[in-house]
Amino acid sequence: MRTSTDYKGNFNFEHQRINQEAWKSFCEGQAGSPPSHEVLAGWKRCQALGVDPYQKSVKKVLSSQEIVEKQDKHSDFLELCRPMLQSLYDFLANEHFVIALSDSSGLILDMLGAEDLKSSLSQGNWRPGADWSEASAGNNIVGTAIFLDKPVMIIGYEHYCRCSHNYAGAGAPIHDRAGNILGCIAMASSYGIVNPHTLGMVVAAAGAIETQMEIRQAWHAADHAKNQMEAIINTVADGLIGTDDNDVITFFNSNALRILGLGSGELMGLNLKELIPKSTLNKFHLKSKGSLANETLFKVNDSYIKCICSCNHILKKGVFQGLVLSLTEYSRAERLANKIAHRDTFWTFENLVGQSLSLRQVIRMAKKAAVNDSNILILGESGTGKDVFAQAIHNAGARKNGPYVAINCAALPKELINSELFGYSEGAFTGARKGGNKGKVELANGGTLFLDEIGEMPLEQQTILLRLIENRKIQKIGGGTEIRVDIKLIAATNKDLLDEVNQGRFRRDLYYRLNVFTVFVPPLRERKEDIPPLVDSFLDRLSERTGQPTKILEPGVMESLLNFPWPGNIRELQNVLERAWFLADGPTITVDLMAHLGFSPGPAGPSGPAGPLGPAGPLGTSGPLGLEPEEPLYAPSLPDNNRNLSAADLERVLNDTNWNISKACLIIGISRPTMYRKINNFDLRKKK
Repeated sequence: MRTSTDYKGNFNFEHQRINQEAWKSFCEGQAGSPPSHEVLAGWKRCQALGVDPYQKSVKKVLSSQEIVEKQDKHSDFLELCRPMLQSLYDFLANEHFVIALSDSSGLILDMLGAEDLKSSLSQGNWRPGADWSEASAGNNIVGTAIFLDKPVMIIGYEHYCRCSHNYAGAGAPIHDRAGNILGCIAMASSYGIVNPHTLGMVVAAAGAIETQMEIRQAWHAADHAKNQMEAIINTVADGLIGTDDNDVITFFNSNALRILGLGSGELMGLNLKELIPKSTLNKFHLKSKGSLANETLFKVNDSYIKCICSCNHILKKGVFQGLVLSLTEYSRAERLANKIAHRDTFWTFENLVGQSLSLRQVIRMAKKAAVNDSNILILGESGTGKDVFAQAIHNAGARKNGPYVAINCAALPKELINSELFGYSEGAFTGARKGGNKGKVELANGGTLFLDEIGEMPLEQQTILLRLIENRKIQKIGGGTEIRVDIKLIAATNKDLLDEVNQGRFRRDLYYRLNVFTVFVPPLRERKEDIPPLVDSFLDRLSERTGQPTKILEPGVMESLLNFPWPGNIRELQNVLERAWFLADGPTITVDLMAHLGFSPGPAGPSGPAGPLGPAGPLGTSGPLGLEPEEPLYAPSLPDNNRNLSAADLERVLNDTNWNISKACLIIGISRPTMYRKINNFDLRKKK
């Protein structure tokens, strides 16, 4: 690149005349002495591009609308450069210069300068919207600076085209941080006014613009990083608080404000010692690697907020710079702990096995019960899968992400039911756990509490359970205050609860509180078409559990399973298959093996063998596995529409079937829930 001193001899009329002769000779194809090798190279480029050296103006000019669109496209670049253009113009206000800014193609975007000079230059279309690339305007202070990617100074007849011969100037490319050309800044005037310092001023202006651009890009990057960091920390479910090395809070996220109930102006600049006890703060400082999962009390105004608080140190080259605290609401921590502790809710309506009509009807009813918070009572014989339906109901409802806590009322000693359900406070009794203990109800807060075998709960505890259902509050043993809980309650039993009510063994008011939605799970003998898919499912699970190939059934085995009455229902079927799996000598479960276990291919006869699990459950099922043939069901004279069924008709059917609810439902043609509702409405009682 030539320096400004190379131009000392060119600022006079004599050199203008010499260069004019050289230009004429070149255009006419004659030998001549050009101003420099660089100028000659420029002329040759223009000649090869087919540029007309005699053109009096640039031909490629945008319309007014196109200029506006182009300026809008480069608005950020123009916004950055215009202050520098204005400063340079103000500095040269009396020097009769025009200052132009182009894009990377050589298209002039903006221009400042003396009006008379702008008017003169505009005759050659040196104005916004004109294309001053070398291909359009020959070598010039814009196009050549961009082509050579360096500052240039061109005077008079050093230009290739006639439209620029009366002018001179300097141009310098403007680069981004990656070195790409964004545009060019140029200063032009009459050739007699331009001096060696013009090039230096243009180079300085381009450098200042590039520096300003780097500052802006760095600021944007920092601002983006800041916004990105704020977005990240505000998506964290926990509250985050950061301090400097003097424990003064310097940053926090929105969840920290929400948890502590403070505004940003109240938290920023606050010293941590004003929020947490000094002993806790000292503990955070002493542990160089921080501290995890501490129960911490935050004092906010005149109240205290308990959080699970973790702490880490901010270090720079091993030197302490501050603390970062992570705050988890105590109630949320409890819910997460409960969710982790009770992740055994595998069953959903989608993975229940079976396609029988009766099963589909029960699932349809259970799905309706799942979508609201009403209490649900699941009825069914032992082994029918009442607990499976309870899990499926939980997983289909709005509380599926909350805890699922199951408790078997029949397995709890009478004296422990209260403490298991409602918990106890520290010192409530001799041997009480330090800090007390949460009961199942409190652990289920925000989720579902499943009370299996509810019919076994003693009357005294039924009273307390009724109070829980009505008030949604509990009181721990030894505790002085009530705790509000938010739970969905599901209860299950294999007993005839209405009969238990009539016998005085179950509270009538509790029965009606529980029995908002009734889900009756049918026994396996009433949906035998579900036995084949259940068998396949159990065998697949045994294969997965043992790591062995699944076993197949010899012809005749499935027939024996279908003919069996299954008083123990699905649980009995599962146990039988597991026993057969481990007793089988090879990959096949044979008829002989099943016969050894008490099964035969034909239907069960009057004196068939006793089954693997003995008698059936208490919901009106038959006795040992070798069932006596059932008596034929008969239908007494009943109204065509069961809605018109009278109390006398219903009582007659119930007495004739010895209050076997299943048989009575089949005779009348109604569901069990409808049967129970009619019994309640008519206030019928089984005669002793």
